[in-house]
Parts: sequence; C-alpha cells; structure tokens
Amino acid sequence: MNDFDRFRLRRFMETLVQADECRVMDEPVELIDVAQHLDGEEKAVWFKAVGPERAELVGNVVGSRRRLAIAFGTEPADLPARLRKAASLSIPPQEVASSEAPVHQVVEIGPAADLLRLPVHLQHGLDGAPYISASLDFARDPSTGGTNIGIRRMMLRGSRIAGVD
Repeated sequence: MNDFDRFRLRRFMETLVQADECRVMDEPVELIDVAQHLDGEEKAVWFKAVGPERAELVGNVVGSRRRLAIAFGTEPADLPARLRKAASLSIPPQEVASSEAPVHQVVEIGPAADLLRLPVHLQHGLDGAPYISASLDFARDPSTGGTNIGIRRMMLRGSRIAGVD
C-alpha cells in the first residue's frame, strides 16, 4: 500500500509550524495582497483563505536552509552532505494504480480545465502577469526515453495557456 500522506505538502507545513518556521494566516487574504505578506518574510507563510475561493496557499516554503534541512530530515550544517547523498541514490519508481492516485481527486476536462480558476497571484510588482511559482513540467526525450522534471515559475497567459520566459 502506498503512503501518500508521508509526502503531502500539508504534512510538511504542519512540521514547519511545529518548528516555528511558518506563519499561519487564518484571516481571508485577497490574491492581490499575497505578495505583500511574503515580501521580506523570513518564515514560510500558510494562507488559509485566499481569494474568492478561500483556497489554501503557501509561500516561502523552501526559502531558508533550515526549512530545506527539515525537509531532508537533517541539520542545516549537514544539508550539503545530505543532498549529495540523496543525489547519488537511485530510487526506483513505484507505480500507482490510477484508481489510487491522489492526482485524480480533482479532474477538470475541456472548458472546465481553466488555469484562471487557480489562486494564482502577482508575485512581484514588475511581473507581466500572475505566475504559478512552483509548477512542475515533465519532458521526455523521444530518442532516449529519458525524462526531466523541472520546477519553474509559469506565467499565466490565459485560461488554458502558461509558459516559461
């Protein structure tokens, strides 16, 4: 059986709260105001009610060596060695039956798949549009079968279009 709870972002945020590395904002915050709460903030911030949907949103999650060390179960001074060790380990993929995959809890297809329904905010005053700040993109090389997963800021360009500049 798969332990999906072990790696949930919510569990990590709870750990950061316990370690006094996260500020929790229970009061409603408009999307336009998210950046001002993150700018210059030393801790991670867990917004509990953002935008008209009152969605949960987190920011500054990996913005310090201490929070990264907590994520890897080590001390800040030992983080470089822990990262080198992790990079040298090969972990075989574990196949998850589609019926069990948490990714299928919310599926939007066709016109319902609208990026503008996500709680995405302007992050900086000079950004040209709102960005999804920790989006994952998957690429597969058709000639080798190799894959790459990148974490990038994706600019929203419309309800069904986002891109990397």
